[in-house]
Amino acid sequence: MCGLAFWLQFHTPTQWRDCAEVFPEALVEAEAFAAAAAALPRRGPDSEGESLVELSGGELHLRACVLHLRGDCVVSQPCPVESKQEEAGLLLFNGEAYEVLPGASGQSHCQELEGEEFGAAINLYRLRAGGRAWRQAAGQGLQLAGSDTLWLAARMAALEDATPGRDWEPLAAALRGLLQGLHGPFALALWCPRRRAVFVARDRLGRRSLVAARSACGGCIASAPGGAADKWKELPVTGIFVFHLSEEPSVHHVPWEEPVAFEQSWWWGSAAAAPAAPLATFGELLASAVALRVLHVAQLSGGAKDVPHVGLLFSGGLDSTVLAALTAEALPGHTIELLNVAFDSSAPDRLTALCSYEDLVGQYGPQRFRLVLCDITQQEVYEEELAICRLVVYERYEGQAAEHIHAESRFQPLHAIPDAASSADVPAH
Repeated sequence: MCGLAFWLQFHTPTQWRDCAEVFPEALVEAEAFAAAAAALPRRGPDSEGESLVELSGGELHLRACVLHLRGDCVVSQPCPVESKQEEAGLLLFNGEAYEVLPGASGQSHCQELEGEEFGAAINLYRLRAGGRAWRQAAGQGLQLAGSDTLWLAARMAALEDATPGRDWEPLAAALRGLLQGLHGPFALALWCPRRRAVFVARDRLGRRSLVAARSACGGCIASAPGGAADKWKELPVTGIFVFHLSEEPSVHHVPWEEPVAFEQSWWWGSAAAAPAAPLATFGELLASAVALRVLHVAQLSGGAKDVPHVGLLFSGGLDSTVLAALTAEALPGHTIELLNVAFDSSAPDRLTALCSYEDLVGQYGPQRFRLVLCDITQQEVYEEELAICRLVVYERYEGQAAEHIHAESRFQPLHAIPDAASSADVPAH
């Protein structure tokens, strides 16, 4: 994921209006904003950039670090929003756009793709590449034209041009219509110079983090806190927040037209009540959920515990490592296969997988896990992407997805790593 931050430094102490929903009461030192910005490169190693906007009473800083996921080139941020107005805006975007529902144009994502149906999880670069044009002339693979960031910046520029005046309210309503139809995890901030406002939003499940803090002379929104974490507050996922930088800066909330799902009563059981020990209860529920999905392996294996019958897609991150550990707890004595897919041996997911694999082996023993390193190229992904999209969208294809990985990838199995995991432990490609 990428990292983003913007912060305001006013020349004199400044009071924000209507900010209680965003900023905590406690103030931080101005150095906390710099600390939050300095931590961003850990979230985006491929590109980093910063822009400075001079305001009448201070400065607006915008900074982003990018983790490049798709497209034929890295798109640096802050990304210009090139409208026809006198000054370009700037977009900070951390996320992925899986699908766009019908918006102002009345067309769905698939309709804009000339009716081609690829499933709900199709990536936006098909749309950007213009229907059939995304196929290379020789019919080999896909030609990626850009990134989700460029696509979103172009749509926001069009909305800016189509929204008259300098007030922030009409543009906020237009952006709400766009973002409500955007399916996928995201956190973003858009600086609009014509309206002297920063528009900030997260997806309605809060899958990309944003936290807020304020000092005596400013305020900051960032992917992660800097300094004392207890003086930062998570930005709500209930709509768009507009930071209007007028003579008296203010914060405005433009709620989504439909309430956030998990804030509605139907999301929770009628008898739901807060547990006395929420962390312990969560751990028990998660362990039970994992066990429910793997306990049938004991019957299917026929007693052969050393032959893997369970596999996890394994990045070495917190989620996949916890699932691997819980699977080991649920299947005592069974060998579990960890599948790690990467473009090269120095990829972040490869390095973290090696480190987390070593931790799991240290905890459960070398016979409990088999790490499989799957090396692929971007060209192979492009050539097989239609098949991959169809495999990952529908649950009935999950088994075929695993078979596809086994059939198409070049494996490097590691049964045990006796010493500290490093790239030297990986067999030569």
